[in-house]
Amino acid sequence: AAAANRIPVLFRGESSLASGQNDLRSRARRLFYQNWLLPRVAGFLAIGTRNREFYRHHGVNQRRLFDMPYAVDNVLFQRRCAQARPQREALRTELVLAPGRPVILFAGKLINVKAPQELLAALTLARKNLRQDAAAPYLLFAGDGPLRGTLEAAARPLGDAVRFVGFRNQSELPALYDLCDLF
Repeated sequence: AAAANRIPVLFRGESSLASGQNDLRSRARRLFYQNWLLPRVAGFLAIGTRNREFYRHHGVNQRRLFDMPYAVDNVLFQRRCAQARPQREALRTELVLAPGRPVILFAGKLINVKAPQELLAALTLARKNLRQDAAAPYLLFAGDGPLRGTLEAAARPLGDAVRFVGFRNQSELPALYDLCDLF
């Protein structure tokens, strides 16, 4: 419809080159991109280096590529955290977190590139080195992904110190940010 009405289209996606994929589906996708979609787009908004490499691999000219990384509205999140502050203890109670214990928050997709397993390993090591009278921190994982089962199994020896609260919408994150002592 845009082409028929001579309206330029800007394209933004999260695609990157998948190493070693050369199956029928990948070849069909490549043909679709190169022969149909990409020629109809006026400009491509690359979210990062790998996304830019994807477009270049499919023949997109450098002149049609524009950087458009993810951005966060920090002022909005700060305001929403302040709004959530009066409910902090209610959220702590809802999550069954003891008063006075620090809270460490991981918010993101549970995938290798984000290394949630390294944070869990660091907590395990830190707990071994804590003074006996120190309040052991909680670790909250807000997110979901393919590593969740592995992380849950690795966290079992830590008992209630590690919590998995699942995927949280952006509108729910400010309350968790306000609750945590370390992000």
